[in-house]
Parts: sequence; structure tokens; C-alpha cells
Amino acid sequence: MALANAFDGVRASFDNLNERERRLVSLLGVVFAIVVVGLPLYLTTSAISELEEHNTQISDVLSDLGRAQATLQTKQAERAAEMRRFEHAPPPLGTFIEDQARRAGVTLGNIQPEPDQAVNGYTKKQVRVTIPNTGLRGVIDLMASIENSDLPVAISQLHVEHFAAGDRFNVTLGVVAFERAAGSGGTGATKNTKAPARSAGPPAP
Repeated sequence: MALANAFDGVRASFDNLNERERRLVSLLGVVFAIVVVGLPLYLTTSAISELEEHNTQISDVLSDLGRAQATLQTKQAERAAEMRRFEHAPPPLGTFIEDQARRAGVTLGNIQPEPDQAVNGYTKKQVRVTIPNTGLRGVIDLMASIENSDLPVAISQLHVEHFAAGDRFNVTLGVVAFERAAGSGGTGATKNTKAPARSAGPPAP
């Protein structure tokens, strides 16, 4: 009853307004209705949009973490494989290179040993190999077999001289091998010489 009386009073007041005042009140009512209905809808839509953006950012971060974890696992596996190579004592370099050259069909020239070096608890053995008047295909196969062996052996130097037309070259290779020095946690016949402190792990060629 009270609500009906209030409504009648509002209606009577509206009827007493002139035409211009009625238009203003009607416009005010429309604006009020838009605010009452539209504002909550806008706030809800905005909140949903922000939530979707936040979820997208979280998904991107998770994807980045997944890729980083896969990369880390790959590097850890590569590092473990590298460390396993250093668990074996290297063979005499001259014999090893001759065997690999024979498999690659390469005729060697000279194999000249160079002085051993103490590096981070390892003895670095190195030789200089000359391959005269050869084609590059065999040299590439030889280098690949050396680098891909399961032994701590690597190519440290490559010099190629193209002395004549065609596929004929004079090639010089530096080949190194690492052996744990005596007293450094492994077996080795070389006298242990203390080397300057370096980061942990095997040395680079």
C-alpha cells in the first residue's frame, strides 16, 4: 500500500512537469537504466577478459618452462656422455690415428708427437699429423671418426693448403687426447703436475 502511494506521488509529480522537464526526467531515467544494467555487465566482461589474459600468460610461462626443462635435460645428457668419454684411458695417439685413417682410406704422412701438458688434473697428449696430396672427402671422414669416438680424443687444429687444381690438398691436423694424471682419481702413467685452478670437469681441447 505504501509502495502504491509512493508510486502515485511520483506519477502525480511527473504529470505536473512541463514538456521540457518531462524530457529531461525521461533522459535521466534512460541514463540511470544504462548505468544500472550496463555497468555490472562491463565490469563482468572486463574481469573475464583479464582472467583470460592472465591464464594465457600462465600458459605461456608453463610452455617456456617445459621447453627450458627439455633443453636442460638434453644438455645434461650431453654432459654426461662427455664425462663418460673421460672415464677411459686414451690409446696411443699414433696408433689410434693410423687405425682411423686406414678405415677412412687416407694415407698419412708424418705423425709428430708434441710435449705433454698438465691441464686441470689431466695430462694433455697431442700430435701433429700431416696428410699430403689428399682429397677432402677422406679427411672429413677421418675427422668425423676421431670426433665421434667414445674416447677422450678431439681435433684441436686444422690447416688446409690447396696447392694444385682439383681435389688435392695438403692437410695438417692437430689431435689431442686427455688422460687422468696420476693421483687425480684415475689411473695414469704420467707424473702428476699441479695445474692452475679451473672450473670442474674435463678440459676443452
